[in-house]
Order: sequence, then C-alpha cells, then structure tokens
Amino acid sequence: MLKKYEDYKETQISYLGSLPSHWNILPLRSILFERKEKNIGKKNNEILSVMANRGVILYSEKGNVGNKASDNIERYNVVYEDDIVLNCMNVIIGSVGRSPYNGVLSPVYYVLVNRNTQTYNTRYYDYVFKLKPLQSELKKYGKGILAHRMRISMDSLKSLNLPCPPIEEQNQVVKYLDWKLSKINKLIRAKKKQIALLTEHRKATIDNVIMYGINPHANRKESGVIWLGKIPSHWSVMKLKRICRINASITSQLEKYSLEDYVVFLPMENISSDGKIVCSEKRKLKDVRNGFSSFAKNDVIVAKITPCFENGKGACLDTLETNIGFGTTELIVLRANEKILPRYLYMITQLQQFRIQGANVMTGSAGQKRVPSNF
Repeated sequence: MLKKYEDYKETQISYLGSLPSHWNILPLRSILFERKEKNIGKKNNEILSVMANRGVILYSEKGNVGNKASDNIERYNVVYEDDIVLNCMNVIIGSVGRSPYNGVLSPVYYVLVNRNTQTYNTRYYDYVFKLKPLQSELKKYGKGILAHRMRISMDSLKSLNLPCPPIEEQNQVVKYLDWKLSKINKLIRAKKKQIALLTEHRKATIDNVIMYGINPHANRKESGVIWLGKIPSHWSVMKLKRICRINASITSQLEKYSLEDYVVFLPMENISSDGKIVCSEKRKLKDVRNGFSSFAKNDVIVAKITPCFENGKGACLDTLETNIGFGTTELIVLRANEKILPRYLYMITQLQQFRIQGANVMTGSAGQKRVPSNF
C-alpha cells in the first residue's frame, strides 16, 4: 500500500485539493511540450485512435467504424511510443492517453512529449489525465456550445496546473496502480465471463418456457413449424398478424393532446437489449408527430435494423411515461389484441429463433439491412 504522508498543503486548485507538502505544482508546459510533426511522405501508415477508458488503440480495433483509407494521412500528426495524446474536443470525457504504439493521429489530437524522463514519468501523467476531477476542471478551458464537444486550445492547456511529486514517488505510484489495476481487471474478466454464461442461460430459459410452457410433462403435438417442433397439445399456432397489429396508428390518442404537449421520445440508444427503455427524453408533439415512429403505452417495439435486431433491442412499452410516444424510424411496432398479453408478445420477439428467422430475410445493403414488416 502507498503510505500516508505526515504533512499536507492546500493547493488552492479545486481539482487537486490538498497535496503532500513536498510535492510541487507545475504548469503543463513545464512537464510536456507539443510535437507538431506531420506525416509528410507517409512516414507511418498505422492510424491510431483514443477512446475514453481504453486510451490509445489501433484504429482497426474500434470495431464497426468508418473507413479512413480515403483520408489524407499526410496531414495527420505523428505519434511515437510513450507520447501522451489528447483529443482537444473530447479530453473532458477521457479521450486522452499514453501511446504504446508508433503511428499517426487526426489533427484534432495534440501530441505531448515528456520534457525530461529523468524528472517526469509519462505513465504517471497518463494516470493524472484519467482523473475525473481534472476532466471536470478542463471544462473551464473549453469553448463551444455542447458540453461534451468543447474545443480546448493548446495555449490554454499549457497553463493547466499538474501535481509533480519526486520522480521516485511517481515511479512508486505507477507501480502500485499497475499492480492494483491488474487485479481489478482480472476480476472484471471473470465477472464478464460469468455474465456471458448467465445471459445465455437467461436466453435459453426464455426460449424453453415461451415455446413449450412451464409443465414439462404436458401432452404435446406437432406444431407444424419446423423450428418450433412439438408444443403443448392445448396450444394454438397462428401467424403474428392474427394476434397483433403491425405499426398500428395512434390517431385516436392524438386527439387528446395539443401540439405543445410533451411526449416520450425514444432514440435507439434509449432502448436496451434486455427490454428496458429510458424515458428521460421528452419532446413537444409538434416536433415529432411527423417523420418518426409512433407508438402507444403497452405496444411492443422491435428494432428492425442490423445489428440492433440481432442483438435483441426492443421492449414492451408498459413502462412508457406518456400514453403515446415517438422514436427512431428503425422500429417495427406491434400492438397486441385480446388473444395475447403484450409482455408475452414481447417475449416471443426475444426468442433466438425469432431473431434468426428475421435475420435470414433482411433486405438492404451491408450495414443497413432491415427486417421487413411482412416478416
């Protein structure tokens, strides 16, 4: 464990508070300087990126992102191993980190270099930039309308005050945090594996009960559907259109609202893959009544675009905070009739076979495929 210090001093710097009395406080320009080397002649073709909570990664590791092949990477900034790179617009949400690679980064990134490796440990300052209080402090330096997209100038950053313990203590802090975080990361990996197994168990349980009931000894009959197999003998099999309406209208409910009334709006990010919705975003009816999907309380929504459909994005809207709502156009809306409970209908849409069958009939180009309503 790191030892507690006997003497502390007040720094008068809000994000630092009190520090050990023998630590210095220096402006960023005394510790790091900006390198402005451009990739003229394409010295390096390895494009990098910086992600909050992950630091510097290869751009190819970001997953489903755009192709940078058409970019003019000669205007990119050159980055060397051990540089600290910082997104001038996203640093306040953690887009900063030490690079373990040689590569190039978009001009939106500042490349900061250690002035003296005998006095300053770059990895220590990598940890410093991950401090949430520091990221909040940086908001004071930003200029822009959106809180998470404020541009911070290099001139402003140069005056940012940073803690500066003796190099021996910087090294000790880095060693301790590396050890501690390796233990935490090991626990996270184990938990993720456990969660993945439980998620599969959850899916299998839903599939088994929705398709075959809760009585394993019930008499069964052939369903006439290849993927469904045998079902309890007293159950019926019918097309979805006989138990619900597809993309039903909310015209009758609209008569109870004025154009100035607020209703829930659901963008795709407010719809989870485990049936939960976030109703925090509300918009005036006049702003959403045209050009968006519409739905009513107790409707069932199913994301129709890939990969949201395959991932199970959807919900039963029994928790909708307004009687009607609007949302992303990438939804199919199902309204249950008297033959089925809305939440049971939602569970049907969560069946793995339902998702497989839907994915097989998707139409459209790669990355923009959608399940047609007639499915």
